[in-house]
Amino acid sequence: MLAGARCSCGCIGVPVKFTRTLVNLSSVKSRAKSPKPQPLIKPEFDGDYRKYEQPVLRPTVDQKIVDNDAIISKVFGQLNIKRDVVELKKYIEIPIFTPKEDVPLPPIIPRRPFKFDPKDYQVTKKELEQKPKYWPDSKILPIISDTPMVSSYKDLKGVNKELYMLGAQFGILKNKQIHRSEFFALQFFPKEHFISKIRKSRPGIMQMTSNQHMLNTLNVKPIKSNYSNVNFYPFKLAVHRSQYMKLVRKTFFNIFINDSQLIAERDGLYKFQLERYPVTSEEITKFKLELQLALNKVKRMDSKKLKRDAESDNKRIPWKAVWQHCDKFNIPRIEK
Repeated sequence: MLAGARCSCGCIGVPVKFTRTLVNLSSVKSRAKSPKPQPLIKPEFDGDYRKYEQPVLRPTVDQKIVDNDAIISKVFGQLNIKRDVVELKKYIEIPIFTPKEDVPLPPIIPRRPFKFDPKDYQVTKKELEQKPKYWPDSKILPIISDTPMVSSYKDLKGVNKELYMLGAQFGILKNKQIHRSEFFALQFFPKEHFISKIRKSRPGIMQMTSNQHMLNTLNVKPIKSNYSNVNFYPFKLAVHRSQYMKLVRKTFFNIFINDSQLIAERDGLYKFQLERYPVTSEEITKFKLELQLALNKVKRMDSKKLKRDAESDNKRIPWKAVWQHCDKFNIPRIEK
């Protein structure tokens, strides 16, 4: 109402001063719900760590102290077992170094400088022409007429690798198998045969492995595996190959060396194709019987037919190439 104005009832208005105040209702509401947080006061550290340590549980009077040594002695006594009590040393022995007496050292001789003198290394033209062009695959050379019989199974050797591969190119290894079992197959080459002439021992023995029997079991169909590091065939592992070959050499030597007919008439190369690995004692016994049976078949073979077949195979060999190979690797020439 304005000053001096008259209302409907006839009253004269008095001048009044109006003021406006804005209030934030949201702030009022929040302050009503949660009081203002007080700042945290960190207590000062007085240097005593014992206040912050975990309490230690100590045994009371009612608890019994366990004597481990007495319990162990009691158990040994109940089992009637003698117990050796070892007394621990309470000290450690430390070796003390005592210097030896002064020993005069020998005088140092100066090293003579090397000087090449052609007179000290005289080589003829013939020696240069006969020098080997390549080193052989083995230090053990093929046998000669004076080579003695082996005296141990460890001395049984195979054939010269290079000459063997040369003979294989002309098909002379397609010899009929004399005996075949679940463990091995045997071929025999008489001493007149080319393959027998390149053996490194008397008699010679050659062993080859086959990975045809999965899980070392007969009549098991092979399966494809997604695991490349799993070997389902025993002869893919060197440990099985070496153990089986050692068993073959030992058994063969014991049979051959105690049979006078084999020594006199059947000196040659025995080639084994190893098929299945004997594991149990029954299988090993069966393997030895099979090997004895195979060597008995070798004894019953016709010597004249063996010689004729060997001469027929030797005619296929290019002996000129064989002798060139021998000269190349510094091997004595193989006789026809």
